[in-house]
Amino acid sequence: MSNVLDRIDPTYFSLDEATRVPHSAPLPGAGHAAEMQQGPGARVAEDEEIESKIFFCDAKANSRGLYLKISEKGTNRERSTIIVPGQSLPWFRELFNYYATTEPSLATAKEFPVESKVFYWSVGDNPRGRYLRISESGAGPRGRSSIIVPSGGADCSAWLAFRGVLARIEAQTTEMPPVQLQLDRLSELESHLASLGARIPDIAQTTSYLDAFSISSRPMQVPALGQETVVGPGPSPPTLISTESGSRIVRAGHKRYFFDLGSNNKGQYLRITEVAGQDRIAIIVPAEALPQFYHAVGLCLEERQGGRPPMM
Repeated sequence: MSNVLDRIDPTYFSLDEATRVPHSAPLPGAGHAAEMQQGPGARVAEDEEIESKIFFCDAKANSRGLYLKISEKGTNRERSTIIVPGQSLPWFRELFNYYATTEPSLATAKEFPVESKVFYWSVGDNPRGRYLRISESGAGPRGRSSIIVPSGGADCSAWLAFRGVLARIEAQTTEMPPVQLQLDRLSELESHLASLGARIPDIAQTTSYLDAFSISSRPMQVPALGQETVVGPGPSPPTLISTESGSRIVRAGHKRYFFDLGSNNKGQYLRITEVAGQDRIAIIVPAEALPQFYHAVGLCLEERQGGRPPMM
């Protein structure tokens, strides 16, 4: 049964809320004892039993850094797993603290973007009480995966216990350098176009397109909770990332746009795929038309910047 909070537009965890949330500390005795292993891929593991569910929290490290796998196993639901990047642990800990210590009528749904993922937080009710749904939406087309954490009663003891699990894992894992969200550089795009033998517009002209939308040439870094706001309440701002496979992904609202260079017997091309839910639409732009395509987008941005109405 759907809950009214499920339909609330997610908002960011704002600086004002961050400063009102008391800093959480590890809760002794919550969950099972943590397991620590040394060496490459070292891991810290805990499990937490809440009502009829068991949550397995397994922190590991790979070539990309630290990550936490949280799996939910229950009697009435298939096993579900979310993967949390390591630098998100302080945010996750404090978000559990936020929902456990905030009046139910004041707690709102939250949206937390990190790397190529977005995590959606919302509170619901059923006959067994309140619960917290955490959904992960990845950069790929697989959709969302979610876990549902019962509150543990009016005192939200289960959410506080989960907060303690995350705090202990955070304390026991080796501190990793912050992962930065790299924007796709204009020079990188130019290099790809040049490799296709294409001539591109003047860089002095094209950089004004980026400046018009406050796209900084510096990397974006995920802030620590309480130190810097991500953005105020409202929908997600558009984001641009590059994946290890070479794809560029633009996320705007509930849509994602994948930019992939390819080739076939007719030559090279750029495939632009729009993904919204389970729907996909793709267009193919021949490589020789990329400079004109690039210039046309720039002209549209200039028109919007100048406040001119679009041509019909």
